[in-house]
Amino acid sequence: MTAAATVVSLVADWPQEPAPVTALALAVLVGSSLRTLPAWPAAAITAGGVMVIMLAWLSGPNGVTALATAALAGGLVLGPALRLYDKGRRARGSVAWPT
Repeated sequence: MTAAATVVSLVADWPQEPAPVTALALAVLVGSSLRTLPAWPAAAITAGGVMVIMLAWLSGPNGVTALATAALAGGLVLGPALRLYDKGRRARGSVAWPT
């Protein structure tokens, strides 16, 4: 279904994916998978996200593609950084939030 939608949008010259909201969702998916999942599933999701952005660049550079690339780069940086933060926090012991 996605392939058909992509072909229709190319033929009709409609806006191409990833749209800004889709790009943000992809960045959040990649970042959260790097933060929480085991290595292999996180690597597979990350590879898929990078491939989507690479294919978007092949369809032609534009502002949305640049935004998608920047958002994904943010996910690639923040996901592992938050994973390290979580590890350090767990090593120090769980701290309850003040009520």
